[in-house]
Amino acid sequence: MDTMTQRGALHLHCQPNKVGCAFTFAYRAENHGSVPLFVMDAMPSIDPETRAVRANAQATAVILRADGVAVLGKFIAPLPQDRVLLAPDLPLCARVEPGQAIERELQVPLPFAEASPYFP
Repeated sequence: MDTMTQRGALHLHCQPNKVGCAFTFAYRAENHGSVPLFVMDAMPSIDPETRAVRANAQATAVILRADGVAVLGKFIAPLPQDRVLLAPDLPLCARVEPGQAIERELQVPLPFAEASPYFP
């Protein structure tokens, strides 16, 4: 199944699949506009041993809605209401020039579990 979403100049093609014990989402984000777009593409992370900062392209927010639908993606996770944060955990973005595209694959392990950068 190939799904396509169009929001103005951004066209997103996604091919969900199940491989082994994970859902995979091969996707392509295309800029059909006349100005550069910034696509949320990864989350910053720190290697616990070396303390080196790197991009984690597989970090995914997973939210279970009240109607039983799981929403997942690379986006700013909802902020917790029970604590004060110094700053939200913001995704890293890939710049996509007019007429250009990026292709990625996201793997989400099964079973789904709600995931947020604010809670263990």
